[in-house]
Amino acid sequence: MTGPQIRRTQPGRAGLEGAAVATGDARQAYRKRPAAGTARADVLAALEAGESLTSLEAWQRFGTSRLAADVHVLRRMGWPIESIETPVLCSGGRSARVAVYRLANTAGGRQ
Repeated sequence: MTGPQIRRTQPGRAGLEGAAVATGDARQAYRKRPAAGTARADVLAALEAGESLTSLEAWQRFGTSRLAADVHVLRRMGWPIESIETPVLCSGGRSARVAVYRLANTAGGRQ
């Protein structure tokens, strides 16, 4: 197995009418927020708190089995979320790769 691979992605701009996503330090980034009381809002709150999440953790904590879809929508809303592919052990000694999501430039979280 090889080490984790980081795939840096730019947040999507489609569907962001009236929202500006800044790339420089001098400009403020304007991002949409998901509706309160949704699993997507819970996922964003965890990421903003410096946590990193896998699909299994999102299922256990927030009851959502659609973490990748939530991350996709949050990226389109302007949130800079990184995907880090990490090897994990499966039953029978096999291995698989899972995505670990975190906000870009977040000091905390798994490396």
